[in-house]
Amino acid sequence: FCLHPGQAVAVVGSNGAGKTTLLRLVRGDIPPDHDGVGRRRYVADGRDQSTPLGLRERFGAVSRRDWDFWRAYEGRITVCDAVCAGFFDTQLLHQPPTPEQLGRAREALGQAGLADLADSPMAELSEGRLRAVLVARAMSRGAAVILVTHRQTDILPGVTRVLRLEKGRARLETSPGAA
Repeated sequence: FCLHPGQAVAVVGSNGAGKTTLLRLVRGDIPPDHDGVGRRRYVADGRDQSTPLGLRERFGAVSRRDWDFWRAYEGRITVCDAVCAGFFDTQLLHQPPTPEQLGRAREALGQAGLADLADSPMAELSEGRLRAVLVARAMSRGAAVILVTHRQTDILPGVTRVLRLEKGRARLETSPGAA
């Protein structure tokens, strides 16, 4: 299983299937098993490294905390501005995006099937659309996205592969919504 910058993958499985453990492993929160010669091995950008340093920055998070922020936020910020704020690692846009950043944001919104919502207020989105915007936000900055869910129906547009965990086994599939 390889995950490249800008890709979005869903990890699907029932309770206890190992979804959270896999996510913690990929982000470097827990170490992998030794590689047979006594080393723990991480591969990032095609290079081996012996520590998880720098792994977290390569992933975009879509969390309950983010949804709660947008549900409670009373100001007006558009979907496109929220995606552009991700380039500055902030929730709100405090400076204008460059033309390149704006183009990448709009491209990611298109990939997620949200191009028509670019000028819509974040506060008016349903929870499902809000999650999809947060995935597009991570995709626009080239981060890899891992969406962890119990149900196939929770897989958002823009996710092209599914890693299904069942009874200690992992199976990689193409997402039904992939183009």
